[in-house]
Amino acid sequence: NYLRKTSGSEIAAKLRPLVNAALERSGLMKGSATLTSLGMSPDKLTDYVTGKTSDGIFTYLGREETRMRQDPINSGRAILKGLF
Repeated sequence: NYLRKTSGSEIAAKLRPLVNAALERSGLMKGSATLTSLGMSPDKLTDYVTGKTSDGIFTYLGREETRMRQDPINSGRAILKGLF
């Protein structure tokens, strides 16, 4: 939650161009008339997908943090093993 609060907008700003490019490549943005009929604009869709993407990142990080806190010795060992 702390990371989301302090860095969420910055992460979303960096993700947005990547999400937009992926939506363009998928051809989804070409159907702008269909998007409009669904109450979505290309910008609104990009914002929605960017938000869901960042939600997924923070969910993953939260799960990893929980896992590391449950077994700090083995988690620390795995991190240190990668350094040596």
